[in-house]
Amino acid sequence: MHLGTIIVECNPKEVPYSELILLACVGCSNMFNNYHCPPYVPPASLFFKKVLQEAEYCYVVASYYDLASYIVKLCDKCRSIIQALTLASKIVDSRSYWVHNSIIKNVITLAGNKTVAVLGSGGGCRICPTKLRKPCGAVTGEPCRFPKSNLAFPSPESHGIFVYKLAKMLDIPIEIPPRAFVTRIGIIFTKTKLMYQVKQGLNLPTLPTTVMKKLEELAENDKHLIKRIRRESIHLDPTSLQLKSECQKCKHYHFCIQLLRYVKKLTLHMVNVCLYVAEYGDPATLSRALVRTGVCYATIPISSTLVLSKKKEKVYPKTICGKLLGLNLRAGVLALY
Repeated sequence: MHLGTIIVECNPKEVPYSELILLACVGCSNMFNNYHCPPYVPPASLFFKKVLQEAEYCYVVASYYDLASYIVKLCDKCRSIIQALTLASKIVDSRSYWVHNSIIKNVITLAGNKTVAVLGSGGGCRICPTKLRKPCGAVTGEPCRFPKSNLAFPSPESHGIFVYKLAKMLDIPIEIPPRAFVTRIGIIFTKTKLMYQVKQGLNLPTLPTTVMKKLEELAENDKHLIKRIRRESIHLDPTSLQLKSECQKCKHYHFCIQLLRYVKKLTLHMVNVCLYVAEYGDPATLSRALVRTGVCYATIPISSTLVLSKKKEKVYPKTICGKLLGLNLRAGVLALY
């Protein structure tokens, strides 16, 4: 399943970030429900203030996992290709999470006490749901059960990092959305140079040339996905965000109150962001298409009617509400640069 790993060194000062990236976390059920996700992790401004003061080197760890073979195996057992894709994605997501974090753990071991900060792959911490079959302590009101674990790391997005922009900057290929390969990206900030130790101390399989070529082909422009959209330049002032009177009738009213309280504490300064408004389709599809074609590096799906998703019988918003942002539109995407 693990096809190979790429480790690229870069300057910590060149890692792109914005605190508005946290709005992309709204579409994840881990927000407010996981100690390795917002609002329990330091905001981007505080995180990078510490990192840029202490870290001299940054290492981006990209691991690739085979998804296509799982889809082929499951096609005979499932009623449709969509069902096979969904099941295969869950299997690869679960297995690749632990493999990737183990790789990061090995790199950290080489760095020793020279490690400044570690960011793992997306999805927050999964130790309690996997080992204890219990939700995170953030849900039950308990303190973290594994505060010193070396297999759980916050995701780069939770600290406002533009993962797609960083990958493109370092020529790390990613398939968006994953259909043949799943890519997991972690970031390690250190005080010392590690590339020699990594090459000598870790026996990691390198990514085959055939897989690399296939990834580059999959990353080609897919312009037919973004027809019939219009682009607008808008001014968004995060400090002026407020709920409307009709919001009280929404089932996500209390979630948005939590979100607003968190956003108000951040030092957000955002002017003239790009808004892509879809003439048809849903914001999630438009978001994937824009990133895939290289139009923008970070996208936040927004909709006046919240798109809902179910996870373990719990309903949570999959897009951020346009009313909260003061935008009157049916479906769109907020593009950050």
